[in-house]
Amino acid sequence: MRSNSRSLQGRILASIVGVAALTVTLFALPLGYALAAGYRNDAVTSLQRDAAQVAATVPDSFGTDASTVTLPGDLPASVTVGVYRVDGVRLAYGGPDRSALAAAAADAHLHHAVEDGQLAVVAPVPSDGGVTLAVRAAQPYSEVRWHTLRAWGLMAATGVLVVGLATVLARRQANQIARPCKT
Repeated sequence: MRSNSRSLQGRILASIVGVAALTVTLFALPLGYALAAGYRNDAVTSLQRDAAQVAATVPDSFGTDASTVTLPGDLPASVTVGVYRVDGVRLAYGGPDRSALAAAAADAHLHHAVEDGQLAVVAPVPSDGGVTLAVRAAQPYSEVRWHTLRAWGLMAATGVLVVGLATVLARRQANQIARPCKT
């Protein structure tokens, strides 16, 4: 009779812990996806603001005359800004020599993508004669990824803690439920 009660106790324990682990996993997966999308969207929004701020200061004639652009002083140190023609060739500042993303700004819309290991946003430079220039603002994609992975790690640690606590409580419950079978 004693082995049957242990077997019953083990089955109850496994059931409770299994349900707790499944619940934590089913909750964590969509939350983790939403968290990653949130970090990426925050970074894109920040880069859009930076690119649009610089694009507003670029003169129409930039690259064809001696005009210059002064970058805002409040740009984060990790952000790289470049001024591009709409054929994707860089005219000034940082970034790759050619950018397919910058060429996409010819349609007068903001665009974003991961390009050359960086999360990049391009903003067209407003002009009466149509879009001829674009500003590309980018930051290392590894920064966005690091924030996401750090948050996922914290979520995983919390999940392990919750399942561990559920295991402790499940042992007590399994023992109480199986106790009548021991006698």
